[in-house]
Amino acid sequence: MIRFNDAHAVIQIANAAKVQFVPGLHHCIAEYDHNDILRGGVFFTDYLGGSIQVHVAGFRPNWATKVLLYLTFQFPFKICKVKKLIGLVPESNVQARNLNLRLGFIIEYLVADVFNWTDAPNGMYVMSMYAQNCRWLDMPTPRVIVAPPARTNQLVLPLETIDHTRMTVQ
Repeated sequence: MIRFNDAHAVIQIANAAKVQFVPGLHHCIAEYDHNDILRGGVFFTDYLGGSIQVHVAGFRPNWATKVLLYLTFQFPFKICKVKKLIGLVPESNVQARNLNLRLGFIIEYLVADVFNWTDAPNGMYVMSMYAQNCRWLDMPTPRVIVAPPARTNQLVLPLETIDHTRMTVQ
């Protein structure tokens, strides 16, 4: 079940991704199971017109569902109409780097000495994906189940360009 800008998801994903969430400026899309347990989600920050940053966090196995993947790429490329999605990944976070590579991101640059860690590499990967290279935009629209207001603490997220005929509230 999808929740937009849900307060609980915002806190959990922000802590896991080590980013700050600014209501009204940043957006969060989270996937919950039917027992209201957060599976994972994405943040979108630093919209600059041509690009936007994405931050992800998963908390359960198989958290990156088709619905979450669909919304993760529809929002920046179809709604925000950016050309480029940017992810900043610490060099030491091999799991996140590999996930981004599997999703279709490329490594644009490795910035040295971003951190001052003594037990891990200190670099930061700048990873990106252009809209024309995003294979997820070609996937069929999945059935999106959005949590009803009673089960969420959400703000309004503009979804005008997403096919609402396959969205239901449960």
